[in-house]
Amino acid sequence: MGLSPEDDSDSDDRSARSSRGSISEARRERETSLEPGKDLVFPNVFVTVGTTSFDDLVTWVLDEKTLKYFKKWKTEEVRVQFGSTKLYEEETRTIGNILFEFYQYKNSLLDDYIWADLVIGHGGAGTVSDALDLEKTLLVIPNETLMDNHQIELGDFLQKEQYAYSARLEKAHNILSKIRREPMRRFPIKETKKFADELEELMDFDPVELERAKVAEEADVTDESDKF
Repeated sequence: MGLSPEDDSDSDDRSARSSRGSISEARRERETSLEPGKDLVFPNVFVTVGTTSFDDLVTWVLDEKTLKYFKKWKTEEVRVQFGSTKLYEEETRTIGNILFEFYQYKNSLLDDYIWADLVIGHGGAGTVSDALDLEKTLLVIPNETLMDNHQIELGDFLQKEQYAYSARLEKAHNILSKIRREPMRRFPIKETKKFADELEELMDFDPVELERAKVAEEADVTDESDKF
């Protein structure tokens, strides 16, 4: 027996309500898991350094103390986008029962952001906006070797306002224990406004400058990935 247009419409409505319900339920579960005292598990961890090199962050990810936290979080896989460094090669290897995938660039990192339960990255505008837009738990570790960038200031702001965790590299291990306890606020990104505009309303950043930084960062990733 075929469906009439009315039946088809009702089916679409039920499907849409079901999808919205699933998203809402997932968000409630995530918010509950972020309550103080709740232990979080991060099966999938994505580490990104952007288009430049940030060798110290990659080394930190492989540090024994960091690996212990991955074990506590029941991490199964870590994807590491290592940028323009020459110290690392694209490879896949297992460290302490955790699968590590190392790669330099991709045309798009969106799939990795969606896949991740935890994002660890530098304080680039693109990294921050993508992670917060997807409501990912985010740890910002600013790349202090870069000149004339807002990474430290942006990280401090996100930490202060509880939108993300942030720490200087030398103190980053100290904040790992807090990631499992402290709740994070959802960044108020509206569909009709760009991330830079929203951020400019909350702190004294030039939205045009931030948007240019994000676009440039994404363009650099595309340009570099085309070389391979």
